[in-house]
Amino acid sequence: MLLTTSVVSWRQPAFRFGALFTLAALLLFANLHRGDLAGYDDAVYAHEGKQMLARGDWLNVWLNGQLDFDKPPLFIWLEAASFWLLGVNDFAAKFPAALLGLATMALLYHFARQLTANVWLPAWAMLVLATTQYFVK
Repeated sequence: MLLTTSVVSWRQPAFRFGALFTLAALLLFANLHRGDLAGYDDAVYAHEGKQMLARGDWLNVWLNGQLDFDKPPLFIWLEAASFWLLGVNDFAAKFPAALLGLATMALLYHFARQLTANVWLPAWAMLVLATTQYFVK
């Protein structure tokens, strides 16, 4: 019986993606439990998600007692679902954005692989996005 071993290396696209995806997850999720919400928009989305959960009205977005139709509701639904699963706290308010950021990284890698024959370009694109200050923030 002949056993062949394959050495996992950076030459394999699946390994590159897995390693960079893990790095991105660490960068995005490592500090979610620290600090407050980053700015006004984060606080507004968190408040609207909290109101949605408190009212039980998942179809309408409320802000300070008034209907707010300025933004599409998908992210606010994710905020409310996060509050429902994890409790109403800053970590739960930041979790949907980090999760969507990780999905963005995966989509970037996938699209870059489809658009170019260069095997390293998708990895570099993902690495650059993963280390961009305002994306990780």
